[in-house]
Amino acid sequence: MFRFWRTLRWKPMVALAQFQDGKATLWAPTQNPQAVQDIVSKELGISKEDVICHVTLLGGGFGRKSKPDYVAEAAVLSKRVGRPVKVVWTERTTSSLTTTTLSLPCI
Repeated sequence: MFRFWRTLRWKPMVALAQFQDGKATLWAPTQNPQAVQDIVSKELGISKEDVICHVTLLGGGFGRKSKPDYVAEAAVLSKRVGRPVKVVWTERTTSSLTTTTLSLPCI
């Protein structure tokens, strides 16, 4: 049927962020909550201590969810709009932002 199977993301990049009273509270399936604190504190101009990252179930750990760009986007948007924000990157969005897409032969 299919000769090659593209190894795209099976689970979407998703994050929920709330910026309130100068603090960011985040929920995301991330492999690296410390990196979330680093980038979110930098993007929002707040201290790392004011960034709380709740790690949700993340499924398979294949490395992509160690990069917190999708979490930072949710945090920045929440600060701008003044309310909680959920960001979901579709498979198409995620694959277009990824520089390499590996194709493996189907068995």
